[in-house]
Amino acid sequence: MEDLRWGVAATGKIARKAVPLLARANRCVVAAVASSSIERARAFIDELDLAAARPCTYDDLLAGDAHVDACYLATPNHRHFDMAASLLERRVHVLSEKPLTSRADQAERLASIARERTALLTEGFKFLHAKHHRALERIADDPAGPIGPLRHITASFVINLDERAPGNDRTSAAHHGGALMDLGCYPLAFARLIAKEEPAEWTARAILHDPHPGESLPVDALTLVRGAFPSGVTFDLRCALDRDALDHESLEIDPHPPIGATLAGDWGRCFTPCPFGSPPMPRSIDVDRSPDHPDGAGALSLPVGEDDDPFVHQFAEFTAAALRADHDAMRPSPHWSINQARWIGAILDRVGV
Repeated sequence: MEDLRWGVAATGKIARKAVPLLARANRCVVAAVASSSIERARAFIDELDLAAARPCTYDDLLAGDAHVDACYLATPNHRHFDMAASLLERRVHVLSEKPLTSRADQAERLASIARERTALLTEGFKFLHAKHHRALERIADDPAGPIGPLRHITASFVINLDERAPGNDRTSAAHHGGALMDLGCYPLAFARLIAKEEPAEWTARAILHDPHPGESLPVDALTLVRGAFPSGVTFDLRCALDRDALDHESLEIDPHPPIGATLAGDWGRCFTPCPFGSPPMPRSIDVDRSPDHPDGAGALSLPVGEDDDPFVHQFAEFTAAALRADHDAMRPSPHWSINQARWIGAILDRVGV
């Protein structure tokens, strides 16, 4: 097999952003686009000039009529589990947009099917595949590095929903929306990946959003999670659908930019405004050394190098792993995603969502 034939499930905003980058990635062919109707799929294909792609419905895709080797699953959150399970059963490799699910038992089931069918299953945290993130991991892993031993991680993802997407499904409990599911899964993933540990102790609190029109259950509008890893590294994670809700003084939390991550160590700290992989990717990481650093206080800029869009890296690395049948080469692993689902579910339970 020379190339991997990809199907795309969904034609919304994230698919419009990602699919041109999928088409650009090495050994990737967009062979089919699925939507709720043939007409929507055909319009998407025409809009993005995907001449080789066949339009189909979700039912066609799940029935195997699209004849694809892999699927980029970009549907709303509530459809991820059922669609991923059906695709994996047909030995179709699945790259699912985050979050894969908020239930550990569902993630375990998907991992089990993937093993049985020798299919590749990956949750799409694209920032993992950027040079920028790998540089942050090196800083965190090096106790003799520019910030010294890592002591604390702060990560935040806060937006103004009404400005970005008024009336969308992010506030729908039925569609598994909410701040943690849509946004907070990124800071949670970032902290777990940087620390390479699972939290040993933690607390969570939330502000709930009014129920979505036509629904009775709320989602979280803001969620804050604090805790510590077994190593003693502490973390402070923030997500919100409204920046005005994140009042640092009333919430008694330290100020932090709405989108970004800070790594603090014994000898200094570094901040990135782009921890979750949204271009343009920074070409360097700025570090502030404290007076405790062996070289004294000061600032330095660590070059990262020019980076392509993380989506391109993610699709190319997934394709290479699938073509080699080297499923252990792809990050994050299904086991990691099982734990990610377990943490999301536990946090939602703790805050009453």
